[in-house]
Amino acid sequence: MSLYEILKLQNEKVIELKEVAQEHNLAMQKNDIETILTVVKRQESLILLLAQQDKKREAVQEQLAKHLGGVEGNPTLSQLLEKSPESKAKSELIRMAEKSKENLKALNELNQLNNVLARRGLIFSQQLRNLIQPRDGNTYQGTGEIKTQDKVISVINRTI
Repeated sequence: MSLYEILKLQNEKVIELKEVAQEHNLAMQKNDIETILTVVKRQESLILLLAQQDKKREAVQEQLAKHLGGVEGNPTLSQLLEKSPESKAKSELIRMAEKSKENLKALNELNQLNNVLARRGLIFSQQLRNLIQPRDGNTYQGTGEIKTQDKVISVINRTI
């Protein structure tokens, strides 16, 4: 498999990940737990596929580096492109790398937004839980003195 084909496959998986991240975002906005769990499983499988493809890409890049010479260690794509002669394949690789970079940037932005939504949802849940079932702590009395509570006092009347 050529480097271009591997990059193309990786780009397709990144695009799929973007779509799944958008679904994840909508599910979090709607607080749809089932959809969130389904989407997270899809994300995990896509990430595993990307990791496998990345190993193949690294192996192909190492072979190209040996062929081109002058690049040691784990060569990056940009290092390989610098050493390679001008050709149609080089220009296609450059275009594919730019597309991949743009898609990865968009995916990263979506993931950051999803992380913010998840944190805010957690904060909201914790605040709601604290309203329903406050923890032990100090409270002010009508006289201004502080009273220490030894047991949990619930705001909800559970006798109904």
